[in-house]
Amino acid sequence: MKNRSLFLGFALIVLPFQLSVAQSVYLKHDDYEMSDSLLKSKGVKAIITHTAQTNTRGKSSSSVKYQYLNEQGESIFHLSIKDSLHFNKIYGFHHQMSHKKNTVFYNDKFYNSNFLKFTEISDSGQIKRIIYSNRRGKINDIYEYHYAAGKTLRLNRYKHKHKLSEYYLYQYQADGKILQSALYNKHDKLLSVWDYSCSDEGKVSKHKDTFKLCTQTSYLADGSKIMTTNYFENYTKLPVQVIIHYNQHEQMTKYYKYKGVEKQLIEYRQIAYDQNKTLLSTYFLYANKQGQKQKSFNYIYNPNGSIANRTDSFVNKQSVDVNHYQYSYNSMGLIATCSISKQNRLFLWRRYEYRF
Repeated sequence: MKNRSLFLGFALIVLPFQLSVAQSVYLKHDDYEMSDSLLKSKGVKAIITHTAQTNTRGKSSSSVKYQYLNEQGESIFHLSIKDSLHFNKIYGFHHQMSHKKNTVFYNDKFYNSNFLKFTEISDSGQIKRIIYSNRRGKINDIYEYHYAAGKTLRLNRYKHKHKLSEYYLYQYQADGKILQSALYNKHDKLLSVWDYSCSDEGKVSKHKDTFKLCTQTSYLADGSKIMTTNYFENYTKLPVQVIIHYNQHEQMTKYYKYKGVEKQLIEYRQIAYDQNKTLLSTYFLYANKQGQKQKSFNYIYNPNGSIANRTDSFVNKQSVDVNHYQYSYNSMGLIATCSISKQNRLFLWRRYEYRF
């Protein structure tokens, strides 16, 4: 819980930055088995996934996932249950609604019985309040947003018994881009400042408790662009550089994330499209802070948007575990089954049902 709070605090501090720059960056590889466009074209309203798994010691387990989609083929609700024969334990719950045709963060999360999240949305589609509680409903944290002219001006954090713990204040430039965010404690003492302005050279600098975030955009002759962002990580104080390549259709094609003074590559993503903007392949690579590869995920797609091949690799001490996926399809071109094997041993099998 402590680590989650640290990460959440940083995410909330840079919220305006994330919404404007990184919303197309943080793509989860698990979302890539079937494209939104394929599910939309087939009119899929719900997917039920049955999973059976056997570990290396021969112990079997099962689960079922209920997933509901909106008109765009995007997931708006899913519920995952372990031991699907007896419905013993909910281990994943997510609810996301649409407001005025825009997807907003209205959801409940229930992962590993640790905490529950509820986000309240205003009539204008803005986040009003985020509440975190334990699985019994006891409230731990509340984040309350205050706006002016559509911009977040203040964010209050309340702890137990709705007592103010700390708050963030935001400043913006004339063009609407965020200029600065500052963290204060409950006694109005300034703790940290995040400065989003850059020098002419675009260098990143840090002075005392001020962390500078710089973003530069380079436009190429073919209509593509490269965005480079430098900032200091909140909880480690290490410098981070993110470089994102976009094609002329505003689709992300490459993503690099470097960390530390030595600029170790810790995350890399490559996404390929054809001339019709159709997804061809995706590749994700994650490394540790020393730059050593930890895991990778590689997807190849059929022309209709269904997945043709997937390979996951995990570094395990001196060896590498490689998971191979095999898919079968129904008459509509949707995934019917998926089997996952490691070193010729089948250890997981999925069956998919659809509702239209």
